[in-house]
Amino acid sequence: MRDYVNSRVGLYRTADLYAGDVDLKLNIEAIDQPDASWDLIICSHVLEHVDHRKALRELHRILAPGGKLLALFPIVDAWSRDYEAPEIQGPRDRSLHFGKSNHRRRFGASVRGEFADAGFRLETFSPIGPDVVRFGLIPGETLFIGNKA
Repeated sequence: MRDYVNSRVGLYRTADLYAGDVDLKLNIEAIDQPDASWDLIICSHVLEHVDHRKALRELHRILAPGGKLLALFPIVDAWSRDYEAPEIQGPRDRSLHFGKSNHRRRFGASVRGEFADAGFRLETFSPIGPDVVRFGLIPGETLFIGNKA
């Protein structure tokens, strides 16, 4: 992904709290970056692992006016609300309830409102057929595009 994005933007930096092969060590729930410092943020399959409400507020804070957040995460659109159960802690139970041992929830349709609560104007993109392959997405996956005014 780095080569693909680098060839299309002026400055591209990767970030993670734990991975060793990134440019910046950042906690998405308390991002050590100045306000309005980034034009575009790609957040791929991270929000299901963290306090997504804090993360969305932080991502909105560091986006410049007119900036965009591209977010991907597993979602069950048929569910009206997110499924969270803090009492579920063990890896086996988290896998059973949330799909993977390190997930904290399964998102439902209510996550759209949480983008708005963080200050984003939300658009979505759900490709079909060859566009799934073209954009390197999982079939049925929705790209959430958070716009900052």
